[in-house]
Amino acid sequence: KTGEILSQWENPNTTESMNALSVNRNGDLLALGAHTTSPTYTSSLYLWSPETQTEPIKWMDAVDAPYNATIAQFAFNPEGTLLAGCMREPREHIDRDVWIWDVESQKTVAILNSFHDSVFSVVFSPDGTLLAYGGADGTIHLWGIP
Repeated sequence: KTGEILSQWENPNTTESMNALSVNRNGDLLALGAHTTSPTYTSSLYLWSPETQTEPIKWMDAVDAPYNATIAQFAFNPEGTLLAGCMREPREHIDRDVWIWDVESQKTVAILNSFHDSVFSVVFSPDGTLLAYGGADGTIHLWGIP
């Protein structure tokens, strides 16, 4: 129903905040990007099916990044088989990469890195053949997705 909470998950890790969310086209799977700054800076990626009301699956810690990156945004491709994400490192580094993961295997399938500055947003085209992303340097990049 409109205006009612349909599902809710309260993260038991009270030091971890959610900073990126994306829902697949079917509405049966959410990607949740979380980070904590205490006692150390870490990031995590969860997959959650709100329809089943089960605990989210903690997919990976630190998003398999070479440093502790903050997940800035996610996007599922139309089929829900790929998840793209852009990340930013909290302090010294600026992450110029876009990561693409296979949802079923939960493995990194590509890292796109052609930016000169931070990447802030990612989106798949409606037919899933293009991935667009943009960032602080004022450019938009389009990548072909096989």
